[in-house]
Amino acid sequence: MSLCGPGPGVRHSSPALHALLCALMGVTLAALSGHSARPAAVSPQQTPSPPAPPKTTASEAAWLQRVRVWCEAIDKHAPGKADPPALRIASLPQGELNAVVGDVLALRDRLVKAYAALRRHPGQPPLVEHADWSRSVADTERLLGVRNDEAARGDLNGVVKRAALLHTDIALLVPAGVQLGSWSPLTVVKGVDGRTEDSPVPTHWRMARRLLDATTPDVSRSDVVRLWYRATAAHFLNAWLLAEAGPHLEYARRLFPDDGDVLFESGCLQEMLASARIQAVVRSAPSWLSFPGIASPQEHLKRAEPFLREAARLAPDRPVIREHLARVNGLLGRHDQAARDLRALTATTRDSLLLFFAQMFLGDEEQALGHPVAARACYERAASLYPHAQSPHMALSQLARRYGDRGEGLVSVRRMFRATGDKQLRYDPWLDYYNAPFHDAGQLFSEWRRSLPPGEKR
Repeated sequence: MSLCGPGPGVRHSSPALHALLCALMGVTLAALSGHSARPAAVSPQQTPSPPAPPKTTASEAAWLQRVRVWCEAIDKHAPGKADPPALRIASLPQGELNAVVGDVLALRDRLVKAYAALRRHPGQPPLVEHADWSRSVADTERLLGVRNDEAARGDLNGVVKRAALLHTDIALLVPAGVQLGSWSPLTVVKGVDGRTEDSPVPTHWRMARRLLDATTPDVSRSDVVRLWYRATAAHFLNAWLLAEAGPHLEYARRLFPDDGDVLFESGCLQEMLASARIQAVVRSAPSWLSFPGIASPQEHLKRAEPFLREAARLAPDRPVIREHLARVNGLLGRHDQAARDLRALTATTRDSLLLFFAQMFLGDEEQALGHPVAARACYERAASLYPHAQSPHMALSQLARRYGDRGEGLVSVRRMFRATGDKQLRYDPWLDYYNAPFHDAGQLFSEWRRSLPPGEKR
């Protein structure tokens, strides 16, 4: 059993069955268990019921009825909404989803060939044939919802992009209880506050990926597809859905090997896998779980460094990439290089969040280099940026204790408790380091939706 990538038959080199998926303050790990889990049912009071499918002719083949239902849902779906068309498709079993996407892509390919034949022989309109479908080009366009401008250009990429929009909105917005039929048989395990809980893996992300990967003539040149990969990776990393992020980014690198955003996201994924939050779950997991896909912190940091280094080369104007690279270098023991890069960053950026992290990390590097006075100054500057944050005072306390100043250590601890007295002002950026670069995932999805032109229906 393995976690599949963009479509059937594609396997990934990493054992993603044991990849990680975090939720809330927990982490989700792919399990090696033989059973499959399903989410708890959701009552009608919690979520709306999916609408009934549109009426179809009794004599129609079952596959064609499914295609009509699916295409009508795409036609009526409002972008960014968990509307009745989305709820209807969300409730379909995974087998039906795979079959209908396969049939639609086959019809799309045959329609492309029919366009080519029509250009060669304008007076001989061809038929589009698939299974027991043998109809005119116009009938097939109406079935698939091809729009006037698309038909005039012979461009059918809009069909797969609108379909991917529907499946993306389902994955993002439709409650899990409505998606009961379309979960993957893969089981993952959530680690929540020291407990482990079974959780299935949704399939609609894979449906959207499969559809977008059918973009012609070259998917790797499509800015719309590139933006979807960026937005989806940002969503996975922001929500700590690492079981999905691993295979998603692996395939994104195949399509867009020189994309700085994809490389940065790949490096951040490895940073997350190296984090104490993930490693603690691996160490405390039940004995029946094994995690061959999870390596040591140092190994994941070594994997992160080349991704971040190349991303920094491709996007030298993005300080957040340089900050993550410096942090990884410091954790790998390259303290001189990390300190040099962090000093340069603190001298050039004005972003308070980036400055906070840079000062905290530079304090760590100054400690490692034997500069306690410089380290203290860094932590104090971080505390001045976010006065109610707990972490700078904790760092100051640990620094004082390390150098034998127990009294100063206690003073810093008292400051820490005073700093966090007001719940409204208690925000500590330290807890957001790993996913802070990806808080704009929702904006990226909005941008992606806007990139799909509405056009006119046929």
